Amino acid sequence: MARAHYHLNLNLDEPNEREAWRILQSKRHGSRTTFLVEAILQQDKQKQFEERLRAIIREELAQAHLAPSVGVSAVAISKKEQEEKKVPRKTIDFLQSLANGK
Repeated sequence: MARAHYHLNLNLDEPNEREAWRILQSKRHGSRTTFLVEAILQQDKQKQFEERLRAIIREELAQAHLAPSVGVSAVAISKKEQEEKKVPRKTIDFLQSLANGK
């Protein structure tokens, strides 16, 4: 059985690293490797999901034809639809920040 080794140095003066150490120490000795593997894989899946979600949102925003309106960006829909479906400014700002990659 091939085994890979990795040496981990944590700076316990750093709050995040100290918390990571506390969590790791709380695991049973035999389950720490499994815990670390699962954490790494979950982090990677989360990152891939976020990247894909951002790409989808950018694609959708590009198709939505956003247009500035008196200093405020709004989705190009009829006035009646705008009144019926008022999109909060914070939501529009958030979506535009994703489209701009911020």
